[in-house]
This record gives sequence, C-alpha cells and structure tokens, in this order.
Amino acid sequence: MRPWPLATRSVMVVIATGVLALCATLVLGAVRFSSIPATDVEEVLVETAARDFYTSLAVIGAFFLALSASAAWFSARAVSGDVRFVARRVRAIAKQGDLGEPVAMRSLDEVGALTRAFEGLRQSYLDKLSRERAALRQAQDADRQKSEFLSTVSHELRTPLNAILGFSDVLLSEMEGPLTDGQREDLSMIRSSGQHLAALFNNVLDFSALASGRLSLALELIDVRLVLEEIALLLSAQLAGKAVTIHCNVPSHLPMLEADPTRFRQIVMNLGTNALKFTKRGHVELSARANEHTLAVRVEDSGIGIAQADLPLLFTEFSQLGIHEGRRGSGLGLSIVKQLVTLHGGTIEVESQDGVGSAFTVYFPLVRKDATREEKPV
Repeated sequence: MRPWPLATRSVMVVIATGVLALCATLVLGAVRFSSIPATDVEEVLVETAARDFYTSLAVIGAFFLALSASAAWFSARAVSGDVRFVARRVRAIAKQGDLGEPVAMRSLDEVGALTRAFEGLRQSYLDKLSRERAALRQAQDADRQKSEFLSTVSHELRTPLNAILGFSDVLLSEMEGPLTDGQREDLSMIRSSGQHLAALFNNVLDFSALASGRLSLALELIDVRLVLEEIALLLSAQLAGKAVTIHCNVPSHLPMLEADPTRFRQIVMNLGTNALKFTKRGHVELSARANEHTLAVRVEDSGIGIAQADLPLLFTEFSQLGIHEGRRGSGLGLSIVKQLVTLHGGTIEVESQDGVGSAFTVYFPLVRKDATREEKPV
C-alpha cells in the first residue's frame, strides 16, 4: 500500500465537492435564466433573477460545505480513533510489559499499515523473548546442577583429604614414635600437597558461589590491627627456611571496619600467601591506614613482581601470568579476592615492577559516624 491514499482521498473529496457545486450552480442558473422571455426582460425581473441566483448559489455552497465538513469530521474521527487505539497498546506495553494481547488492524490505510508493522514487531519480540527465557531456564538448571555437583564432589573429597591431613599431623608430631629425616620430609610434602588441594576446593566453591550470586556477607565490626597481626604470624609459620621477613605495620588508632571477618581474612591471607610464594628473599609487609571515608590495607613484597603487560589480566579467572618457576595454581585466587572486595563495596589496586616486587592495596569503605552497631569486635 502506498503511503499517501488518505491525503489523496481527502484532496479528491474537496475537488469533487467544488466541481459538484460549480456544476449545480451553472445548471440552476441556466434553467433560471432560460425561463425569462428574451423580449420582455425588465429591470425588476433581472434584479429578482440575480438575487434568486445568488441565493441559490449560497444555499448550494453551504450545503456542500456542510457535507464536506461532515465527511472530513467522520474521516478524521476514524483515523484518530485508530491512532489512539495503537497508542494505548504501545503505552500498555511500555509501562506494564503487556505483550499478550495482539494489536488488531482496523483499517487498510496508513494507520493500518503502521498497525500491521507494529504487530509484526510485537510478535517477533515475543518469539525472541520466549527463546531467551528458555535459554535462561536451561542456564539456571545447568548452574544449579553444577553447584550440586561441586558440593557433592567437595564433600566426598574433603572427608578423605581431612583424614590424610589429620594423620600426617599426628605422624609429624611423633606421637607414634620418632621419624627419620626422610620420613619427616615425605610427610611434610604430603601435608603441603593436601593443604594445597583443600585450598583449591575452597577456591572452586567460592568462585561458583560468587558467580551464581549465592555468596552473602555476615558483616561485623572488626579490629583490623588484630587481624593483620594474626595473619602475619600465620605467614611467618609458612616461611620454611626462606630468607624472608614478615612485617606488620598498623597504627594503634586505626578505626573499626565493618566487614565479614571470614572473608576479610581470606582477602588478606590470599594476598599475603601470594606475596610469600613469589618472594625468595627480602620482605613481605602488611600495613593499613585510614582517612575519613576509607580504610586501606596494603600487602607489599620484594618478590619477582609482575610484568606491566600482564597487569590488565591479573584478576581474570583462570589466568596464569608469566613464566616464572613456581607461578602455578588454579588461577582463581586473585579473581576471588577482587570479587570479595567488590562485594564489600571496596576497590583493589596493584603496583608492580617485574623483578622488583608488588604491592596490592585494598580500599574498604568505613562505617558512617552516625551508624549504630551492636556487633562485638572480632
């Protein structure tokens, strides 16, 4: 259908009305003057005929004008009614998302063409929405099955793994008798490998929970200084003869931080463990500072560092950066750290130079001064 039939029809109605009025006026005038004798035309009769002619012309013009106005009004009413009908359906879809009721085509003009095009768009959108919902349900089912699988596998593997770790600790304590140097070295390797495997399980489960949005925080007010000192002691126990010193530099007047104690320890411990893992000699320092709005925790080392080209991929899942010896793992640790920091409403920054060392700084928002809390410090 061409885009101008309504305009053409309106013009044709007006032209036809004018032609009819002109023809009627000429016919009536000719009939009127043909009835007057040619020889006895008096001035009075001429005036009367002229007056009657103009009166007839005015009446006929008024009649056709009224007819044209009526036709235009009914046509405009039909068009505006169709437009309002389509507009109501569009508003209903925009405000309520009501896509179920079809938009009926009530005319064959431009408005009808617009209605038909809009109905095609609505149907196409419904088809795509249906496919997207089906894909979403499949993805949700797959995510649920993955979570159930990970939970089951974790439970089945953790039980014997905990037994292995427990028995290795018992043997290393020499409760069953003295050990040779070779036996102690072998048991230490078994214990270290078991702890690495347990940490891998924890990372996979945490990553799954974060990815599905099922991990929530149990916020409490914690004493950052005490937590960092505790983590420094744990890192010192992992030195295993390395020529590395662990420093903890935290001011005593540091404000309390509202955070999940377990996840806060996980964040700092992960950064500290990474720093110690890639530092053969030198130092690892834990520090903290605060201003009016944020509390910053910094983990700095003098280890192998990170190349500038690798920094953009540092927090990417399953990424293994660099080719340094010992740089291996699941590739999830720093990704989980960043997601946990984001979950706390904070940010993390890294400064590093290959061969010199790295420094990770985590910024946590502080509790508002007017906030009231009943939790006890951890």
